[in-house]
Amino acid sequence: MRLAPQPPDEETVKRWAERMAPMLEKIQRRFEEGADDFRKVLTPVQRIRFEADRARFGLGLQFARNMLDHWRQGDFVEDDVWVPTDPKARAKRRARRRERRKALGKLAREQTPPPDQIALEVDAWERYVREAAERYGFDAGQRSAAESVLEEMKGRAFHHRDLHKQEIDALERRIASFSGKDEELEELKKQLVALYGPIDEMFKELKARIESLPTSEQRRRAGVSKAEPKEETRQPASSGKDQQRRNPSTP
Repeated sequence: MRLAPQPPDEETVKRWAERMAPMLEKIQRRFEEGADDFRKVLTPVQRIRFEADRARFGLGLQFARNMLDHWRQGDFVEDDVWVPTDPKARAKRRARRRERRKALGKLAREQTPPPDQIALEVDAWERYVREAAERYGFDAGQRSAAESVLEEMKGRAFHHRDLHKQEIDALERRIASFSGKDEELEELKKQLVALYGPIDEMFKELKARIESLPTSEQRRRAGVSKAEPKEETRQPASSGKDQQRRNPSTP
């Protein structure tokens, strides 16, 4: 359609948009399914960085949805679906498309709220406590104590979130819509990680307090020694470019 000698008519664009819309939803569904599995193997800091990248991906999908919605209603411009052959006409088209993308991008950002990273982290805490209770075979008293610890730590986490909500939201929106240099993006992510830093420490405290609940016999049955293995140093998730720098042969 873009390479046709003449621009498409309204009905052609509508049909194309109708075919594309289900594919877009399928892409998002598959991505979210994979993201749920991926989160399970990430550290808290890595999850923060992953969710920032996920937000940018979601913003792109919302941008595409907005455009398809316009096309399905017959609201489109030739610049979106057709490329003229004349070089001067192409240059003018590029300028018009830049302005249109800015407008649609602004609309997408307004329609896509930043993800609540701390709520996602607390979900992981709840899973950890449930799994610990099952692993050690906690009795009713131990389960009650574990739930009390969890509720206390959740309250502290949400208090931290509410205290820094404006800063966190502003950084997440900047990251989601960022289109500058990689170095500048990394600096924004570092600022976000710093804001989330206390949450990582809270999880360490939660883990230590939960691990103090099982008896020696429960530990023996679970095959867990009294001394927990030393935790590995947490490193932010590496980008694809970083991985390629370490492995030049990677395609």
